[in-house]
Amino acid sequence: MGQIAILTRGLWRLRGEIAALTGLSPVRWEPWRRPAFEAVAGWGHKPTADRARRLASQSGAPYIAFEDGPLRSVRPGPSQAPMSLVMDRTGIYYRAGSGSDLVSLVASPDWFTPDVEDRALGAVEALRRLKLSKYNSGPERSPRELGLEERSGWIGVLGVDPDFRGQAVGRRLAEAMLAHFRGKGAVTVRTLVDEKLAGIGQFFISLGFEPAPLQPFVKRL
Repeated sequence: MGQIAILTRGLWRLRGEIAALTGLSPVRWEPWRRPAFEAVAGWGHKPTADRARRLASQSGAPYIAFEDGPLRSVRPGPSQAPMSLVMDRTGIYYRAGSGSDLVSLVASPDWFTPDVEDRALGAVEALRRLKLSKYNSGPERSPRELGLEERSGWIGVLGVDPDFRGQAVGRRLAEAMLAHFRGKGAVTVRTLVDEKLAGIGQFFISLGFEPAPLQPFVKRL
């Protein structure tokens, strides 16, 4: 059995899952401990995986990206292992411009058969019906319980693939969301913005959003 190099503690905690997915034996790689390897594991294509991608490039070994699957866990954080993982030898699914194993599979009529498409659509419908998301620890609350007397919409995440930024994709997505909320009878739409990301705040202001008097409170345990 060949070996796959892991450079980070987070992925090392998932070495059993990585071994099962790749068929390779995980080894911990450090600058002072350099075991032989046939592939390098990294977390997606985020900056935190730069060192792993650099090692793969320098060694000529393939880089294999891992990411949380659509259903990660009941609660966020490293205390709960992910319930699903995505493995990609080509790129990663959220970078549409760079290709990925998932894109290749969907484009292959030999793999993406009508039966597979029906199963995928059924899975999407099940996620909607059961109201499941990446994390599922929060109880379902009514607008009244959350202090929202009027019908409101909520934008949790709005992101654009880095390869397609600067083309007004984010604005078109936001406008489509607002149209959806209007169609559902919402009279207010809310979101949260990290104050350190000034550009995101200005983006929502350009869409007509205004800063709200609510202030989030956080306690680390």
